[in-house]
Amino acid sequence: MSEPRRVEQALGESELRYVRLLAAITDYIYTVTVEGGCAVATAHGPACAAVTGYTSAEFASDPYLWYRVIHEEDREAVVAQAGHILAGQVPPPLDHRLIHKQGGVRWVRNTTIPHHDASGRLVAYDGLISDITSRKSAELLLAVEYAVTRELIEADRLAEAVPRVLEHLCRTLLWSHAAYWERGNRQWRGGMTFWRPPLRAADYEITGGCRLLDDGAGLPGWVCSKGEAVWVPDIRVVPELTSAAPPEAAGFRAGCAFPVHVNRHLAGVIELYSRDVREPDERMLEVLTTIGVHLGQFLEKKQSEERMKETDRRLRHSQAIAHVGSWELDIASRGLAWSDEAYRIFGLEQGGADLSYEDFLACVHPDDRACVDTAYSESVRDGRDTFELEHRIVRPGSGEERIVHEKCEHVRDAGGEIVRSVGMVQDITDRKLAACELETAFGRIARRDLILKSMIRRLKASHRNLKETQMQLIQAAKLESVGTLAAGVAHEVKNPLQTILLGLHFLTRRFADQPEEVIHTLSDMRESVLRANAIIRELLSLSAGTEFHSQPADVTAVLERSLRLMRNDLMAGKIELVCEFGPDLPPVPMDAAKMEQVFINFVLNATQAMPQGGRLRVVTRELRLEDDPPARQPLLRRFKTGQRLVMVVLEDTGSGIAEADLPRIFDPFFTTKPVGVGTGLGLTVARKIVDLHEGAVEIGNAPTGGVRVAVVLKA
Repeated sequence: MSEPRRVEQALGESELRYVRLLAAITDYIYTVTVEGGCAVATAHGPACAAVTGYTSAEFASDPYLWYRVIHEEDREAVVAQAGHILAGQVPPPLDHRLIHKQGGVRWVRNTTIPHHDASGRLVAYDGLISDITSRKSAELLLAVEYAVTRELIEADRLAEAVPRVLEHLCRTLLWSHAAYWERGNRQWRGGMTFWRPPLRAADYEITGGCRLLDDGAGLPGWVCSKGEAVWVPDIRVVPELTSAAPPEAAGFRAGCAFPVHVNRHLAGVIELYSRDVREPDERMLEVLTTIGVHLGQFLEKKQSEERMKETDRRLRHSQAIAHVGSWELDIASRGLAWSDEAYRIFGLEQGGADLSYEDFLACVHPDDRACVDTAYSESVRDGRDTFELEHRIVRPGSGEERIVHEKCEHVRDAGGEIVRSVGMVQDITDRKLAACELETAFGRIARRDLILKSMIRRLKASHRNLKETQMQLIQAAKLESVGTLAAGVAHEVKNPLQTILLGLHFLTRRFADQPEEVIHTLSDMRESVLRANAIIRELLSLSAGTEFHSQPADVTAVLERSLRLMRNDLMAGKIELVCEFGPDLPPVPMDAAKMEQVFINFVLNATQAMPQGGRLRVVTRELRLEDDPPARQPLLRRFKTGQRLVMVVLEDTGSGIAEADLPRIFDPFFTTKPVGVGTGLGLTVARKIVDLHEGAVEIGNAPTGGVRVAVVLKA
């Protein structure tokens, strides 16, 4: 081989080795040509393929490819760096991200060196692109681990710590979205999230309530099934993850999730999403797993603290309910520690200087102080195991005296010497007062024996009144039965009687010229039918409903109208009428028509009881009850003390009513009149009307002879 041929071959091999060397390193050089202060051309070295995935030829054929490979969030900073160079400045190296041709993200350091011509004019600048992905990742992982640890130290609650942790993960490790899922009963409950700008939660999250996932769904479900952190470079190729991921409009590609364990149980999962395709980073997974462990430890610690707080709260609450406080006294230092309830019992405020045994003695009542000190000191000196005593204390400030029960156990050291006392103090003031009140109550019971005997006598009187009331109830039951019977009989009998009456009228006119005995027979039949018809009318009145029209009326005026209607009967019977109407009687709520019926019935009975003439005395007056019901006459017992009443009394000078007949005078169909004179329903109806007015009626024999009727109505 000729010498030129060997030289050419050696040169080619040297060039090939150079190309291979450049391809093996992770740095490359680019050159930008500048004309008139503007970049006009860019040439990328062969090693660009190792860093970006694109060859020099691809960069040469596409002038804007260099801009597109820069991560969209870093383009502004890269353009600014180029602007500083073109302006004649020498900017510092810039760390930024590139999007690899395969979709991954690379961290690079961009260092520029300007070139000037002899006149100092910028004609070009070189740039060195160094792949710092590994170093940058280590720095970021270290930074995020430090930041998360700091947040967990400073936070008081999970709801305070988790949002900050999610923010650090997104901002430092450049994830687009982070969410914490809390594990429930066969469900994942999501609530705390973070969206790295320019993404906004309002654009993608469901408003009103939290998200729920089934136990095996999404990245949380994968973590649960695998028991470890998971990483998916592109969730779009995994349909079961796409359906459980945030909305597709967010444009997420890569996904990662890691567990949070509490007491070896899976308590939650933190999931991360990126809008870039990201290949698994084992170092990052290790750090995320460590963060999950730290979160679990944080949760365990906070849960333990909450349990301790709850236990302490319950203890304080129990002591407050039982009025029991606890204390501990150090024998050597005389230092005294009290619980919250002990402070409350002694009336002292917490937060001041440490208490001593002498401070306790200062709260003991002066008359008990020496006794308490001696008893406690002797229990320690004599080596007894316990001490117990009741004594008085005086609360500072208010001067209030309380009675307490003290009890303690002495604690010994290894040598058997008493070194401290642990005890309780209970406020027994209320119990002592209750005991005193109980003694007083026993005395009252003894003193009230006479009162009890008096009450028994009054009860016997009330029993008699009760019997009278029972008799009235029996009478009311009779009236109710008759009313029920009357409602049925009246309608069944009244119409046939009318037919018979019309027939008798027809026969009387038809046989007017018949013998006298025929005429008398028809007349007797007609009177019997009229009498039966009158009984039916009384029955209908008895069975009438209790509804009536009540309005204030003057009793005297109603009585006067009734007496005017009966004037002819009184004159025909030669009966003298004496009226004694009280002045200024209060109006009485009544149905005036019904009360006229009552008064007319009483006046009619009086005229029929004096066939030879006599005197009828009518009296009205106002009553105001002042005494208790048991002390009143039976007529007034149904009314309340202090009520205003109007009484109407009618007294005749007839023969009176037999004592044996008095209990039955209000019974339906009972009458002492001759046959054909009365129906026996008048007084029954009258009493029912008075009852409707919530009044009372009483009929008896007057002391001077004759019958006395008394009606009492509420004003």
